[in-house]
Amino acid sequence: MKEFSKVAIDAIHVGSCFSEPVYFEDGVNMFLPAEKPAKQYHVDVLKKWKIPYLLTRGTEVKVPAGDAELLDILEDAGRTERNRQSGRGCGFGVSFAARFFCAGTEFQDS
Repeated sequence: MKEFSKVAIDAIHVGSCFSEPVYFEDGVNMFLPAEKPAKQYHVDVLKKWKIPYLLTRGTEVKVPAGDAELLDILEDAGRTERNRQSGRGCGFGVSFAARFFCAGTEFQDS
């Protein structure tokens, strides 16, 4: 198994993404799943908890500009849809968000 490499805290910013999971310095507790872009709260917690470094067996993956935001929106929409289906809330859901963002420059209502 590949050895962990250290990731400097100042290398983590909103949108940072890695090919393998990123762990706290203990190498056991996961900080960020593989291919999941870091959000502002990830960056904030590193500072708040004064984490010295992180560990990963992967490499940083470049997410094209704007894709991290789109993934966040689609993820939030999926969460809303699951809540709606379970009776815990309401919302537009993934199909609405996907049609809106993937249809090009215009929203196409079906």
